[in-house]
Amino acid sequence: MFTFKRTILIVACAVMSLAALPRAFAEPDDAAKVFDSLYGKDIARVQATRPGADDVELAQTLFAAVEQAREQPALMQIMLERIIELAMVDPAGYDTAAAAINRIAAVPDAPREQVLASYKRLTDLRQRQFSSASIKQKPTVATAYLDDLIALGDLQAEGDDHKAALATYRKALALGRIAESDMRDELVPRITRSGNLDRAFMQINRHKNRLKTNADDTEAARDLLLVYIVQLDRPDEARKFSFTCPDEQLKANISLAATPIAQVKTPDLLTLGDWYNDLAEAEAKLDDNRLAMYNHARECFETYLTREDKQDLASTKAKLALARAAQGAEEIEKQQTAAAEAANGGSEKSKWTNVLEKVDLTKHVERGTWAKQNDMIACQASSDAMVRIPIRPEGSYEFKARIQRNAGSAEVGINLPIGDRMVTFVAQGLHGQFTGISCIDGWMYYDNATRNNRGAMLPFKRSVTVFARVQVKGRQAKIYCSVGGQRKVNWTGQLTQLSDYYKWDEGPASLGFVCDFGNIIVQSAELRLLDDKGKMVDTDAELTPGFRVIRVR
Repeated sequence: MFTFKRTILIVACAVMSLAALPRAFAEPDDAAKVFDSLYGKDIARVQATRPGADDVELAQTLFAAVEQAREQPALMQIMLERIIELAMVDPAGYDTAAAAINRIAAVPDAPREQVLASYKRLTDLRQRQFSSASIKQKPTVATAYLDDLIALGDLQAEGDDHKAALATYRKALALGRIAESDMRDELVPRITRSGNLDRAFMQINRHKNRLKTNADDTEAARDLLLVYIVQLDRPDEARKFSFTCPDEQLKANISLAATPIAQVKTPDLLTLGDWYNDLAEAEAKLDDNRLAMYNHARECFETYLTREDKQDLASTKAKLALARAAQGAEEIEKQQTAAAEAANGGSEKSKWTNVLEKVDLTKHVERGTWAKQNDMIACQASSDAMVRIPIRPEGSYEFKARIQRNAGSAEVGINLPIGDRMVTFVAQGLHGQFTGISCIDGWMYYDNATRNNRGAMLPFKRSVTVFARVQVKGRQAKIYCSVGGQRKVNWTGQLTQLSDYYKWDEGPASLGFVCDFGNIIVQSAELRLLDDKGKMVDTDAELTPGFRVIRVR
């Protein structure tokens, strides 16, 4: 057995040994030798006994030291693989094995294939864990399993394997009946989108087969290009097949669509915007496709008016065409919002509370310039701007906000109270390079295990839903976050690992928003509790003259 002193000694040895190593090993063999020198005897000792508690204990010891190897990728990989092997021998080690697999998946700039393989491995482990769990444990295990299935489905969808993604999402939806949160509002849009994209790729294959049979099939050529443009929104791919189509105007429009908007000539912006409006109204059959076309049209006309806002006929036409695109997009967004609310209107547990209406800008602005815009609040190009919602959820909860980025924004985030701590989910960080949680083990979002560099830039002048699910059980914490339905963070650990960087100057931990060097509009913010005994604490009532909170850092 490993005593507490022995555990600390092993970790201390690891820290000192790693500190003396060069930043990166020239050969993986060097890392293997260092690992053996640190842990070889302990590995041999546990392997000499029957698989059980001592294997799991050593796995936990190794995991406690693994972050010290962050500058040594080869050594970290070896440590994580051995942790998984040791922890998998007993159900008591499944959570440690899952944490190690998650850490492999979170390695910065890891190849997509490696991350995909990690999540396939993780969902296999969760299935094993779920099967062996007691009836009382199943909801908790199902929740973790559900999160990992969503992550796997997202990776499959990123790789255009929408048939596999669809099967994964449907499995997750069925599991949601048992889990602590069914995640329907995250899963149903994914299922719809993957189903639509799977059908789009089947259409592409049919059109390509027709062209193989008859290279002069102009109808198949046109339909192929429009699937890429309208259903997939991939003008770059459409341009690769433009040679199949004799329609010169269509080919010219595709070439414009594949050009970065900043490089499109000013007169061509009107042509491109009109084309996108026409596609939305004549070619797009699905709301998501129509919305994408309208949003492209809006971007074209807004860019034109930024360059050429004159009192002339062309500018007037651009303004009218912009209004047409904006109206079309807003109608679709209203319908989608109403449908989502209707789908979630069943049980008491699924009810959302509007918390944005509780913000009083005369009391709740911590820093920066914020203004009311009807029922919304806007941050106006401030550095380090913060506003709080005077509510602290106690227990587990879900929080979602609709945010539109209008300019700049080095960082955009939401503050999340959790237990006696507070963290920030940075939905866009370092000018769109990363997302993640600040802080984990004292490390910022761009330098800890939650760092994610996939799709970290919020859309420009289009609103997107930023979602967080926070779960607390004793001193255990779990944080799941997504942007626009795409998973960004799925972290599990101890409350003691969490601390706040974007802290309030005064007052207790509460929900809120962060915006650094940018202009955003918070259109809505809603909260729902997941625990029967959970409650929403009015943090204004906790403030008294001279009151100041200093939280654990």
